[in-house]
Amino acid sequence: MTDSPAVPMSPPLWDGRSLLSLLPLQALGGDRFASCASDDNFNKRLYGGQLLGQALMAAAYCAPVERRAHVLQAIFLRGALPDQPLSFQVQRLLDGGRYSSRQVRVSQGEQAVLDAQVSFQITQDSPLHRQVDADAAPDPEALADMVDLLRESRRFDLSTVPLIEKPCVEMRPVAPEQFLFVANRQPRQRFWLKLREPLGTDASAAMHGAAIAYLSDYFVTFCSYGVYTPMVGMRDYYVASLNHGLWFHEPARGDDWLLFDCESPATGHGRGFATVKIFDRQRRLVASATQQCTLGDRR
Repeated sequence: MTDSPAVPMSPPLWDGRSLLSLLPLQALGGDRFASCASDDNFNKRLYGGQLLGQALMAAAYCAPVERRAHVLQAIFLRGALPDQPLSFQVQRLLDGGRYSSRQVRVSQGEQAVLDAQVSFQITQDSPLHRQVDADAAPDPEALADMVDLLRESRRFDLSTVPLIEKPCVEMRPVAPEQFLFVANRQPRQRFWLKLREPLGTDASAAMHGAAIAYLSDYFVTFCSYGVYTPMVGMRDYYVASLNHGLWFHEPARGDDWLLFDCESPATGHGRGFATVKIFDRQRRLVASATQQCTLGDRR
């Protein structure tokens, strides 16, 4: 975090490589911050994971350093434009004996684009249990990269596919046939995600949490419409995040392999919904997420 003028400047488009050049914010004073870069998506709006990760970073800047984020809950209010200044205003709601709560309003000009609440907790002892990956997904090294699978396939014209590739992220689908090329009869998708560039040995717990928040918006609601179309046909759908919840169960690295197990218990009325279990390399449940999206015909 660095000091800057009181008025945020329009951020440059991010090069898409390292989250260390995207997620940190500039301090504007008075618990206000500004984004230093923009990560756009297929709809030419800011990628929702950027807003989630930076909202967590803004809250962490204003929370006691010894307390870790245990939950982030956010509502996407409108699509954010990549070429407009993005500011963060933090409100300090609570500093109790065990928990600290922060409200974050993310705005472009006079318009709010996201509201988030982040709660932080001191470490304490309590009864403990954790679910493990019950279906024993293959190790990521045994699976192929999504982008490589798409580029090597001769089953379709690559130019017709909205290749949603993030240079900073490597994805390896557990069942690539039902992910990329044919609709999956079950509203479930599993895939491994990993940042291509490490966050470094001195990255804070907040940075690792923000990285997981960034990843937790990537393809997680695809399970809600992958029943009707494979990824290569999703260009026919308009999808945008509506709200998001992320719960941290264990400290985890945001730059190591994470297994995302996504299921959709309900879709309809122009909305998709997904529940997500996030496991680490040891198959321990380290985080859970929920996300609702708007889901419509792009045509």
